[in-house]
Amino acid sequence: MNVSFGGISPALNGMRAQARAFDRAAERLTKSSLQSQASQTAGAAEVDSATEAAQAAGGTDSTGVMTEAMVDMLLAQRLHTANLRALQTAHDVLRDLVAEGAV
Repeated sequence: MNVSFGGISPALNGMRAQARAFDRAAERLTKSSLQSQASQTAGAAEVDSATEAAQAAGGTDSTGVMTEAMVDMLLAQRLHTANLRALQTAHDVLRDLVAEGAV
């Protein structure tokens, strides 16, 4: 008897995608943090003018970028956990099927 559980492959693909999303968010967070530190050492007047210029251009300041990156990291973590639970459920189902001799 050929038993296939379709939840394994999507869960693994989701875990890979969320790992990449987490890495991208961590990279954005690191870049924003480094830019913020560089701006602080450049002087308060330059920071204020840079922040005003970014906001006038429709961009966000480094705090906004850092906040977005943290939210993206938390979302990626939660989605990764959900995919892991789906994978654990698939494992449990297949283990039970093997134990019952269905496979």
